[in-house]
Amino acid sequence: MENKKLSPAELKAHLLSQGVDFDLTLFESIDKQFYENQFVYNQTSQGIQKEHRIPQVLILPDRVVSAILRRGNTPWNLKKNSNKSLFTIITN
Repeated sequence: MENKKLSPAELKAHLLSQGVDFDLTLFESIDKQFYENQFVYNQTSQGIQKEHRIPQVLILPDRVVSAILRRGNTPWNLKKNSNKSLFTIITN
């Protein structure tokens, strides 16, 4: 893929089809209740246990909402920004 900026809709399509990788402790500091686990198109995230705190969705730019499907073998990674209040999706 060429080095171009994806639209939020294109990014959502990639995240739903390929999943996103992130550390299982990434959301521990967020003081909100989360569902125990979620199914996205009849699939569940990999490696998620009952004690992990994982939100159901991400809000992408332009207020596009995308479900989170955790996969280890994906080019997409979710990281916390240095200011600790925002997250960034990067590709390898």
